[in-house]
Amino acid sequence: MKHAKSLAATWACAAAGALVLAGATAAAPGAPLIPVRMGDQISVAGTSIVCQAQVSKTDFKGKKLIACVKIADNELLAGSYSPALAATGEITVARLTKGGKTIVLRRSASLGTQSRAIRAKVGDNLRIVGTDMACSVSKAPNAVPYISCFHVTGSGGKVGSYSFSIGDRAVAVTQFTSQKASKLVKTFAQP
Repeated sequence: MKHAKSLAATWACAAAGALVLAGATAAAPGAPLIPVRMGDQISVAGTSIVCQAQVSKTDFKGKKLIACVKIADNELLAGSYSPALAATGEITVARLTKGGKTIVLRRSASLGTQSRAIRAKVGDNLRIVGTDMACSVSKAPNAVPYISCFHVTGSGGKVGSYSFSIGDRAVAVTQFTSQKASKLVKTFAQP
Protein backbone atom coordinates (compact mmCIF):
# COMPACT_ATOMS: atom_id res chain seq x y z
CA MET A 1 0.00 0.00 0.00
CA LYS A 2 2.85 2.37 0.84
CA HIS A 3 4.32 1.73 -2.65
CA ALA A 4 0.95 2.45 -4.32
CA LYS A 5 0.63 5.75 -2.41
CA SER A 6 4.19 6.65 -3.43
CA LEU A 7 3.38 5.95 -7.09
CA ALA A 8 0.19 8.01 -6.91
CA ALA A 9 2.09 10.96 -5.41
CA THR A 10 4.84 10.62 -8.00
CA TRP A 11 2.42 10.69 -10.93
CA ALA A 12 0.32 13.50 -9.54
CA CYS A 13 3.58 15.43 -9.53
CA ALA A 14 4.38 14.19 -13.06
CA ALA A 15 1.08 15.51 -14.40
CA ALA A 16 1.75 18.83 -12.68
CA GLY A 17 5.24 18.95 -14.22
CA ALA A 18 3.82 18.42 -17.70
CA LEU A 19 1.30 21.18 -17.10
CA VAL A 20 3.99 23.58 -15.94
CA LEU A 21 6.05 23.20 -19.11
CA ALA A 22 2.95 23.22 -21.30
CA GLY A 23 1.85 26.48 -19.72
CA ALA A 24 3.56 29.83 -19.74
CA THR A 25 6.11 28.91 -17.06
CA ALA A 26 8.84 26.34 -17.79
CA ALA A 27 9.78 23.66 -15.25
CA ALA A 28 13.05 25.49 -14.60
CA PRO A 29 12.66 29.24 -15.11
CA GLY A 30 15.31 30.51 -17.49
CA ALA A 31 16.33 27.00 -18.60
CA PRO A 32 17.00 26.88 -22.33
CA LEU A 33 14.68 24.89 -24.57
CA ILE A 34 16.72 22.04 -26.06
CA PRO A 35 15.75 21.26 -29.67
CA VAL A 36 15.44 17.51 -30.31
CA ARG A 37 15.68 16.34 -33.93
CA MET A 38 14.42 13.05 -35.36
CA GLY A 39 16.96 10.36 -34.46
CA ASP A 40 18.26 12.14 -31.36
CA GLN A 41 18.50 10.04 -28.20
CA ILE A 42 17.84 11.45 -24.74
CA SER A 43 19.22 9.77 -21.63
CA VAL A 44 17.62 11.02 -18.42
CA ALA A 45 20.32 11.71 -15.81
CA GLY A 46 19.86 9.83 -12.55
CA THR A 47 17.66 7.14 -14.16
CA SER A 48 17.90 4.16 -16.48
CA ILE A 49 15.46 5.82 -18.93
CA VAL A 50 16.41 6.49 -22.56
CA CYS A 51 14.13 8.22 -25.09
CA GLN A 52 14.36 8.74 -28.84
CA ALA A 53 12.64 11.07 -31.30
CA GLN A 54 11.99 9.01 -34.41
CA VAL A 55 9.83 8.30 -37.42
CA SER A 56 8.06 5.07 -36.52
CA LYS A 57 8.57 1.94 -38.57
CA THR A 58 6.03 -0.09 -36.56
CA ASP A 59 3.11 1.05 -34.37
CA PHE A 60 2.68 4.54 -35.87
CA LYS A 61 4.21 3.73 -39.27
CA GLY A 62 5.67 6.84 -40.89
CA LYS A 63 4.66 9.19 -38.04
CA LYS A 64 7.00 11.29 -35.88
CA LEU A 65 7.05 10.24 -32.23
CA ILE A 66 8.94 10.31 -28.96
CA ALA A 67 9.38 6.91 -27.26
CA CYS A 68 11.08 5.99 -23.99
CA VAL A 69 12.38 2.73 -22.52
CA LYS A 70 13.97 1.49 -19.33
CA ILE A 71 17.32 -0.22 -19.83
CA ALA A 72 19.53 -2.47 -17.73
CA ASP A 73 23.10 -3.38 -18.72
CA ASN A 74 22.61 -1.44 -22.00
CA GLU A 75 19.66 -3.63 -23.02
CA LEU A 76 15.89 -3.17 -22.95
CA LEU A 77 14.55 -4.39 -19.61
CA ALA A 78 12.12 -7.27 -20.13
CA GLY A 79 8.92 -6.71 -18.15
CA SER A 80 9.27 -2.91 -18.22
CA TYR A 81 6.87 -0.52 -19.92
CA SER A 82 7.67 1.69 -22.91
CA PRO A 83 5.43 4.67 -23.76
CA ALA A 84 5.36 6.27 -27.23
CA LEU A 85 3.62 9.55 -28.12
CA ALA A 86 3.02 10.34 -31.82
CA ALA A 87 2.82 13.84 -33.29
CA THR A 88 -0.73 12.95 -34.37
CA GLY A 89 -1.82 12.63 -30.73
CA GLU A 90 -1.87 8.84 -30.54
CA ILE A 91 -0.22 7.14 -27.58
CA THR A 92 0.73 3.56 -26.79
CA VAL A 93 2.32 1.85 -23.84
CA ALA A 94 3.99 -1.49 -24.57
CA ARG A 95 5.18 -4.11 -22.11
CA LEU A 96 8.58 -5.30 -23.27
CA THR A 97 9.21 -9.06 -23.38
CA LYS A 98 12.24 -11.13 -24.34
CA GLY A 99 10.52 -11.92 -27.65
CA GLY A 100 9.29 -8.39 -28.45
CA LYS A 101 6.48 -6.34 -26.97
CA THR A 102 2.79 -6.40 -26.15
CA ILE A 103 0.69 -3.24 -26.46
CA VAL A 104 -1.14 -2.75 -23.14
CA LEU A 105 -2.64 0.69 -23.86
CA ARG A 106 -3.49 2.43 -27.13
CA ARG A 107 -5.37 5.71 -27.37
CA SER A 108 -6.10 8.18 -30.15
CA ALA A 109 -6.55 11.87 -29.51
CA SER A 110 -8.87 14.07 -31.52
CA LEU A 111 -6.36 15.83 -32.56
CA GLY A 112 15.87 13.00 -40.85
CA THR A 113 19.13 14.56 -40.06
CA GLN A 114 22.26 13.51 -38.17
CA SER A 115 21.19 12.23 -34.75
CA ARG A 116 22.68 13.36 -31.43
CA ALA A 117 22.89 11.91 -27.95
CA ILE A 118 21.38 14.35 -25.46
CA ARG A 119 21.91 13.97 -21.71
CA ALA A 120 18.84 15.55 -20.11
CA LYS A 121 18.86 16.47 -16.44
CA VAL A 122 16.26 17.68 -13.97
CA GLY A 123 15.05 21.10 -15.10
CA ASP A 124 15.72 20.53 -18.82
CA ASN A 125 12.96 21.30 -21.31
CA LEU A 126 13.03 19.70 -24.75
CA ARG A 127 11.03 20.48 -27.89
CA ILE A 128 10.66 17.87 -30.65
CA VAL A 129 11.52 19.81 -33.83
CA GLY A 130 8.80 19.83 -36.50
CA THR A 131 6.04 18.80 -34.06
CA ASP A 132 3.95 20.30 -31.27
CA MET A 133 5.55 17.87 -28.78
CA ALA A 134 7.76 18.77 -25.83
CA CYS A 135 9.31 16.96 -22.88
CA SER A 136 10.42 18.08 -19.43
CA VAL A 137 12.69 16.35 -16.92
CA SER A 138 11.47 16.78 -13.34
CA LYS A 139 12.02 15.30 -9.91
CA ALA A 140 9.24 13.73 -7.83
CA PRO A 141 8.84 14.62 -4.13
CA ASN A 142 10.72 11.39 -3.32
CA ALA A 143 13.71 12.77 -5.34
CA VAL A 144 13.26 10.31 -8.22
CA PRO A 145 13.80 11.94 -11.65
CA TYR A 146 11.36 11.30 -14.51
CA ILE A 147 10.63 12.64 -18.01
CA SER A 148 7.20 13.79 -19.20
CA CYS A 149 6.33 14.22 -22.89
CA PHE A 150 3.19 15.92 -24.22
CA HIS A 151 1.56 18.08 -26.92
CA VAL A 152 1.58 21.85 -26.35
CA THR A 153 -0.09 24.94 -27.72
CA GLY A 154 1.03 28.53 -27.20
CA SER A 155 -0.91 28.77 -23.95
CA GLY A 156 -0.83 25.30 -22.43
CA GLY A 157 -1.52 21.64 -23.04
CA LYS A 158 -3.45 20.53 -26.11
CA VAL A 159 -6.96 19.74 -24.84
CA GLY A 160 -7.85 16.07 -25.41
CA SER A 161 -4.25 15.05 -26.11
CA TYR A 162 -2.39 12.40 -24.14
CA SER A 163 0.94 12.66 -22.35
CA PHE A 164 3.22 10.25 -20.58
CA SER A 165 5.69 10.32 -17.73
CA ILE A 166 8.32 7.63 -17.29
CA GLY A 167 10.80 6.98 -14.54
CA ASP A 168 12.61 4.01 -13.05
CA ARG A 169 9.60 3.15 -10.87
CA ALA A 170 6.57 3.66 -13.13
CA VAL A 171 4.97 4.90 -16.34
CA ALA A 172 1.88 7.12 -16.23
CA VAL A 173 -0.45 8.20 -19.03
CA THR A 174 -2.50 11.39 -18.58
CA GLN A 175 -4.93 13.32 -20.78
CA PHE A 176 -5.34 17.10 -20.88
CA THR A 177 -8.90 18.09 -19.90
CA SER A 178 -8.08 21.80 -20.36
CA GLN A 179 -4.93 23.75 -21.23
CA LYS A 180 -3.93 23.79 -17.56
CA ALA A 181 -5.37 20.51 -16.21
CA SER A 182 -5.03 16.82 -16.92
CA LYS A 183 -6.44 13.57 -15.60
CA LEU A 184 -4.61 10.35 -14.88
CA VAL A 185 -5.54 7.62 -17.40
CA LYS A 186 -3.41 4.70 -16.20
CA THR A 187 -0.17 3.86 -14.37
CA PHE A 188 2.16 0.91 -14.85
CA ALA A 189 4.70 -0.12 -12.18
CA GLN A 190 8.20 -0.72 -13.58
CA PRO A 191 10.15 -3.82 -12.50
